[in-house]
Formats: sequence, structure tokens, C-alpha cells
Amino acid sequence: NAIGMISFKDFAKDLINNLGLKWNAPSQDFACESMEWSIIQCILRPLSCFDIIELQYEKENEVRVMSIRGFYLKSIGKLFLEKLVEMGEKIKADEYSKN
Repeated sequence: NAIGMISFKDFAKDLINNLGLKWNAPSQDFACESMEWSIIQCILRPLSCFDIIELQYEKENEVRVMSIRGFYLKSIGKLFLEKLVEMGEKIKADEYSKN
């Protein structure tokens, strides 16, 4: 019961751009790869552990290094993320009402 596969590269690029994440590292390739690694470790893997998404891997060369190609949002994941957005909007509204 998963929704169509979401490209990891597209997801990471959109997340980095929409959140305005920047790192003035000497190598922008290294900075981008590090931010992508962080997205995998801090967002995608935990969502996968809670069965909200299903990660899809691809093999690279003979080394057999597995990298994330994309992920599927499971049906329960859609509901979870909608509720998370609702909670975020409520928190945002509460913060504005305090000021």
C-alpha cells in the first residue's frame, strides 16, 4: 500500500533549497553530500523504522555499496505526515499569538 516512488535526489534537493540550508564548506560537493547524508540519517531512516516510508536501494559497481535511490510513502505515512503538518501549523499559530 505505498504511493509512487519519490526520488531521493529530488527530495533532498527540494528540502535543502526550501529550508535554505547552506554550508560554506571549501567543497560544495562535500557540503551537498554531507547534507544528503544527514537527511538520510535524521529523517529517512527514522521514518523507515516507524514503517512510514519504504526505502529503495541501488547497488553501485562491484563494491556492492548500497545507496538510497528513493522511497515510497506508505498509506499510514501519508496520514502521519498530514497530522505532522497540522501540528506544525498549530505550533506556528501559537507562537504568533504569544508575540
